[in-house]
Amino acid sequence: MLSETISGRGCPNPMAERPIMDRNPIVANPRNDGRESNERINIPNAITLGGYASSLWWLAGGSPWFAVASIAADEADGRVARATGESTEYGSHLDWGVDMALAGAIAVKVGLGGMGLVVLPIMMAVQVAMRERGETPPVGSGRAAMTVYALLARGFVPF
Repeated sequence: MLSETISGRGCPNPMAERPIMDRNPIVANPRNDGRESNERINIPNAITLGGYASSLWWLAGGSPWFAVASIAADEADGRVARATGESTEYGSHLDWGVDMALAGAIAVKVGLGGMGLVVLPIMMAVQVAMRERGETPPVGSGRAAMTVYALLARGFVPF
């Protein structure tokens, strides 16, 4: 039950013997006694997709407030999922994929140039390593940090 592999593909996994809840609390679903939910459409995933849309709108030339809304959504989606018992592996992958996709687009928006060739791969490597170990930062993400940097670099100060 709780010791089944996350992938379910029978692939060797050094963490397979540890219960899912011990490996990564993001994928635990308390409503289902720690088993993965098949729900893909839920409030946390809608928040993730709303934040993604907000970022895309900002990247396409929209108001900087869309970037701020995106950061808020990125912070809220996981917290809402855990608070409501709607954490799923799918939602975790969705959130992480959105973060990775947007980090590169934000680097282009900021025009990091040569520095982006150094910063972005390091940031992504750190996020991949953290994800592999089942760790999550207590607050924010690499994408949120890049967004804040982009806003400040472009002179946006909301206060």
